[in-house]
Parts: sequence; C-alpha cells; structure tokens
Amino acid sequence: MTGMVYNIKKGNKGITLVEIVVSMLILAIIIVPLLSAFVAAGKANHTVRSNSYARIAGESIVESVKILGVEGTALEFYKDIDEEGGDAFLMAAECSGFGENIPEGGHPSVVETDGIHAFFAQDSGQYEYRITGIRQGTGVYDAILKIQRATYLNDYQYADLSAFASDKTALINPALQNSDYDYRALQYFKQLNEKHLYAKYVEQREIIESENGKKWSQYYEALDKYNEEIEKGNEAVKPALPDTKPIPEKEPPLADEYIKSNIRKTLDITIDEKMEDGENHFIINSTMTYECDNTSRQFAAAEDTIVKKYSGYCNNQKYADIRSLLVLYSPFAGVDALNLETVNIEKNTAGEIDAYIIVQSDSDEDFSGSALNVNVTTPAIDKIKLFSQARLAVTPATITHEQKLIHNMDGSDDTLYNIDVEVYEDGGTFGKLITSIKSTFVDR
Repeated sequence: MTGMVYNIKKGNKGITLVEIVVSMLILAIIIVPLLSAFVAAGKANHTVRSNSYARIAGESIVESVKILGVEGTALEFYKDIDEEGGDAFLMAAECSGFGENIPEGGHPSVVETDGIHAFFAQDSGQYEYRITGIRQGTGVYDAILKIQRATYLNDYQYADLSAFASDKTALINPALQNSDYDYRALQYFKQLNEKHLYAKYVEQREIIESENGKKWSQYYEALDKYNEEIEKGNEAVKPALPDTKPIPEKEPPLADEYIKSNIRKTLDITIDEKMEDGENHFIINSTMTYECDNTSRQFAAAEDTIVKKYSGYCNNQKYADIRSLLVLYSPFAGVDALNLETVNIEKNTAGEIDAYIIVQSDSDEDFSGSALNVNVTTPAIDKIKLFSQARLAVTPATITHEQKLIHNMDGSDDTLYNIDVEVYEDGGTFGKLITSIKSTFVDR
C-alpha cells in the first residue's frame, strides 16, 4: 500500500514552463478576437444609438416647423436663446446657437424695427437655417433646416363642411355607411352579363349536340344496314361519317367601361315634413337607381331595360330643421358623361333650402363639359336654390341655380411647403451627414 502511494507521487512531475507558455499563447489567440469583437460591437452600438438620437433630433425639428409654420419658425431663429419665450422652438432650449443662411439675392427673413421683430417673406420662397450644438440623448449634433415653397398651381377645390350648420344641414352621402353602390351596381350587371352569356352558351351547345346526335343516329342506322348487306354478300356503299358542328366557345364577358356606357344613374331625394308627438320633423329619404340598356340583349333574354335600386344610406333620416342640403355625388361614368345621370329632388316642405350638389372627382377635372340633369319638384310657395361646381341642366328653368365652388384653394393663404432637415456630427462644419428627413406641410 505504501509503495503504491510512493509510485503515484513519483509520477507527478508538475507543469513545465513550456506548457505555461503554450497555454498563454492559446489564450491570447482566443482573447484577442473576442476583445476585437467586443470593441466592434461597442462601436456599432454607439453608432446605432447616435443615429437614432440624430433621427429623433431631426424629427423634432420637422414637428416644430409644422407647429410654428414658416413665419413662426423664422421669428424663433431671430430670438436670443436666453430670451424669455425663446424655447417655443422645440430645439431652442437644447442647442448652442442657430441662425439663417440668407439665399443669394435674398434678405433676412425677420426685420427688427424699434425692438420689434417682424417676418419678411423671401421672394424665392426658400429659407435655410443652421442649428449647432443640438443635445439629444447622449449625443450632440448640428442640423441644416431648409424650407421651400412648393411650385405648383394650387387649384384644389373641395366642399368646406365647416360652412354648414350641422344641426340644420342634411347630408346625402352613400359612403357614410360604406355603401359603394356604383361598385355594387357594376358587379351586379357584370354578373348578369356573365350568366346571360353562359345561358346562351348552354342553349347553343344543347342545340348543336342535339343536331349532332341525330346525325350520328342516322349514321349508325345506315352503318347497320350496310353491314347487313355485306353479311348477305351483297354489294353496298359504306356511309360517310356525319358532318357535325363543333361546340362553340363561350363569348368573353363585356368590359367594365362598356357596361358603364350602357347604364344611366338616378339619385332620388325626397324632403318631407311631419308632426310627431307634437314636434315638427323634417324627413329625408333617398334612393339610387341604375337603369341598364338591354336592347342589344347582352344582359338578359327579354327586358329592354334592367333596373337595379339601392336605398338605405339615407332612409327616414329625421332633422329638427333643414336649411341646407349637401349632396356628395359621385358620377358613375365620369364627369364627361354627366348628361347620362340625373338627380331628382322632391321638396314637400315650407321654407327656403339651399341645395349644394358637390360632384366628387379629381381636383384637375374640367366641369365645363356635360351638365348633370337636376329635376326639382316643389310647391310654388316654396323656394330652393341649387349650387354646384359642375354644370347643371335644371328643370324647371325657374329654379335658381349657380355654378360655383363651395371652397377654392386658388388665391387663398394656404401654401404648401417642403421641409428638408439634415443632421450632422457636432462641430459646426456640417461635414459628416448622419441622417436626413423630408416632409411637407400646409402653412395657414
């Protein structure tokens, strides 16, 4: 037992210097790349964080401009940072300085007279401001803010709903309850066309198959007689194969635009007055009717005209009083074919009503072409005036109507501006760009 212990101790020689050196070399080979990876990861994390803070700083500038507008932004850039109220510009309290870079041929956008700052617009519509020392998170940045008036003809036209008293205005708009009747009507007539074409195909196929069947029956009957004669040893002429007709292919369905050209759309509006529970109510009902010309028999086998009606988007709507009727009308076949569409207004109430028919379309549509048919039924003692940006063909002619806009952006004080913010590394040189942000806003 003692000798065994002696032998074990004797075989334990310890770690040699060579082994230690080799271990250290192996450890160095492993640690150096790891340290490099940690350093690279740290730099990447710092870059990502820095870029994120730079983005936040740029977005803050953009939002500030949208809040203040061009004039307000210009005035902020001419305030002393330490001046009371100078931090209205969101970045003002977190930067070391800012100023305007005046465009060539321009002038300072803010003029001071007797200590009062006043905005003085640039003729070019271009403004450039430079901000230095912006502190955001753990980073410091510089930024260039560019504001430029958009160069385009601002002729957008729309209905300004704020001009109407909500409690005295009846609104006729199929889109209110997500009822796109134009689309539904088009799909309805498309399905009728497809069903009609399929029915024609089946009918023609059955007729041809029946005729071909008779010819084959006659052929087989003649073939049987021929075989009988041959078996008897008699001479006979073998019958020829029957001359059958091929089954025709189904006709392709009509294109959407062709179907639209066969449809006339009519909007019927009734305005009634009724006493209920001792209170007077005005009641609005409306129905959308689509009449499809079927004289060429492309949608059904018999009717010359197919009618499809929709109602419900303005059904039995009650109002305590009505002074204005606002109709948002979407033409089925486009503004060039308004003469194919009709709006009928039946007014069975006392008092005056102004009816505004706003034809929905793109802003650049020309409404000088075809006129929308408008038929008015009302007692002689009642008055109704019609207004629309589109041309109206009104019956009777005694009804007053004007072609005018509810609101026109052209010539207004609303102007579209482009915003461009570039965020750089801190230092005042604006040399290394980190990120840029572009946006637009309407300055009122």
